[in-house]
Amino acid sequence: MKKAQRTVASVVTGCALLLPACDPAPSTPAEATRSPEVRALLEKAVLLHREGRADEAIGVLDDTLRDHGPSYDALMLLAGFLTGEEDDLRATKAALAALERKPDAVEPARMLGILAERAGDFDVALGYVEKVLSVSQTAVDYYTLGKIHSRSGRLEKASGAFRGALQLEPDMARSHYQLGILAMRRAEWIEAERRFRRVRELNPRDDQAAFNLANLFVRTGRQEQGAAVFETFRVGKAVLDRIDLAEAAVRADPKSADALCSLADLYVGDQRIEQGVGTYLRALKEKPDHVRSLRAIARIAIPSGHVEPAIQLLRTAVEANPHDPEIRALLANLEWERK
Repeated sequence: MKKAQRTVASVVTGCALLLPACDPAPSTPAEATRSPEVRALLEKAVLLHREGRADEAIGVLDDTLRDHGPSYDALMLLAGFLTGEEDDLRATKAALAALERKPDAVEPARMLGILAERAGDFDVALGYVEKVLSVSQTAVDYYTLGKIHSRSGRLEKASGAFRGALQLEPDMARSHYQLGILAMRRAEWIEAERRFRRVRELNPRDDQAAFNLANLFVRTGRQEQGAAVFETFRVGKAVLDRIDLAEAAVRADPKSADALCSLADLYVGDQRIEQGVGTYLRALKEKPDHVRSLRAIARIAIPSGHVEPAIQLLRTAVEANPHDPEIRALLANLEWERK
């Protein structure tokens, strides 16, 4: 499912996830007079998909197309969701049907280019991508062009396309990764290392980038660094898995101060201080005297010199739990230092 969600995010650029982003011009009079019922069904499918219930979302769209006839929006939503579930054959059929209804539309051509590249139909993919690039240029389009050239053995053209993607979206981890792979193939170790390190900064969970970086170190005689990369990745992935679980707990009970505070603790432990403080504040919004959150924010405030706010937070915590020796000692030390 995680892979599917990443695929949808990269493939469906607006139109298949946010209905207002679709081309508003109707393809037929029937679409121009789309009923509120159909609109409500499409919105329901989007909400189900956002909740991770892809099968149900696809079922709603199948029923909508069967009961109310084809429409561009419904077909594009279906194609996007099916692509995310790696049902490429059905996704291609839906995207082709959408393109038939709107021959000049960019989104179905973009999706068909991506699907054809995945299937290894490089000539077909190149045709769609070039059509898209003639009217609309995005990082996704250049990335797909790079993949087509790379898999076809046109490495210089691939490198140019991936760099084009990064000009439009500098933090596109996939393009950095592909440039790292191309650099490895040319034995350009410094460039490859730089690219794989950037991928890990952008996406700490990318196990392929970690593997290739470690492999690069081994191949260049730096075995200890290679082993360290594997160990860092293993530990980091464990932290991120815990964050995933904590975020799921918050989604299940978004008003739980305890769940919010536990998530904030993990953010701070992962050096995401701003995100952690924001989550602590969400916990305090739900429960203003939540002792763990008050204490945690105070501890973050003290090293940065915000002593007075820290004292106020700790006083509130003491009022809520006057028997906590740690909080009382911390407050006493701060008040003594202030004198």
